[in-house]
Amino acid sequence: GTPPIIQTIRAALAFWVKEYIGYELIERQEHIYVEKALNRLLQNKNIKVLGNTSAKRQAVVSFLIYSMTNSYATDLKNEYDDDSREGKEEGLYMWGETGNKRDKPLHGAFVAALLNDLFGIQARGGCACAGPYGHSLLKVDEINSIAYRSAIKKGYVGVKPGWTRISFPYYMSNEEFEFILAALEFIATYGQRFLTLYHFDLRTGSWSAREKALICLITNKNSNDPALPLANGIKGTKVDNKQPNDRKTAEAKPNGMVTKFEMSLKTAIEIAHLLPKFPPQRRLQEELDLNLLYFRV
Repeated sequence: GTPPIIQTIRAALAFWVKEYIGYELIERQEHIYVEKALNRLLQNKNIKVLGNTSAKRQAVVSFLIYSMTNSYATDLKNEYDDDSREGKEEGLYMWGETGNKRDKPLHGAFVAALLNDLFGIQARGGCACAGPYGHSLLKVDEINSIAYRSAIKKGYVGVKPGWTRISFPYYMSNEEFEFILAALEFIATYGQRFLTLYHFDLRTGSWSAREKALICLITNKNSNDPALPLANGIKGTKVDNKQPNDRKTAEAKPNGMVTKFEMSLKTAIEIAHLLPKFPPQRRLQEELDLNLLYFRV
């Protein structure tokens, strides 16, 4: 057959670039990024970073984002001040809603879908090839492990527990780095609200946007906000009918990338505020016991 000529050239160029930049510089920059990311994410009560957070590691972070259940005693107060930023640092930060009880984590693939659909950030969601290590990280005991295996044999691959993984390569800009962290904080605060806009396939474990639900949401609220990737490809919405020139102007400025990131976060927040804070637990049509699921659906 034809030898992989193009692929070989690309691989050689990748090694050439690494040698040109220098391995020490790459390692130093990635270490800076992962240390900053850990220092920030570990402070968020809705985010659990998996693995040893004190050991030297590559610029890769695997994590869980937890959903929240209603805590009525403080819910009314939070409705007024959960978006307050008084005393917070300036920059691309998202701050969590307080006073609510932590519930099951969101599905790893769902978090990855939100990062992609809302912000254009690529992440990986699912379980590890090293199954026993994954069981150890998630504290899956033998009884649950057997139950998962039994469900998978019946065709319900979606019961597999897992997490989300994201990397911080040395060549990304500081603005992109801050945007990714802000996006993770956004999902830690508002992610569960978007469950109502997605369909979960229990047989494959995949999440897909419910286009009709999104169109109905946007149309009913007469939103004129700049479009997110989630809504951008849906014909008939009015999300993006007055903003394209504004976005082009913003991107032309020296700080245009930051402005674009801020606009994406602002729009995501406004859509989140149209959704129920505590969406009801969906019902599964299959005979599978909902309590078996490690994650929130």
